[in-house]
Amino acid sequence: MSHHIEIVRTRFEEVCDEAALGDVDRRLLWRRQFLNRLAFEGIESEIGPAICGLGEGQGT
Repeated sequence: MSHHIEIVRTRFEEVCDEAALGDVDRRLLWRRQFLNRLAFEGIESEIGPAICGLGEGQGT
């Protein structure tokens, strides 16, 4: 799971650029379609380093 999170995290902007998504669409997708908080309920301690800071920067 941590690997998947890191791939989305590091390539999100690149993929959005390829898809020619505007700022509004990027903000709508970030942490919603790919990284919804409920998907990680109960496993936060196991994947903590991978999700640390996801609410900052990109799309917020």
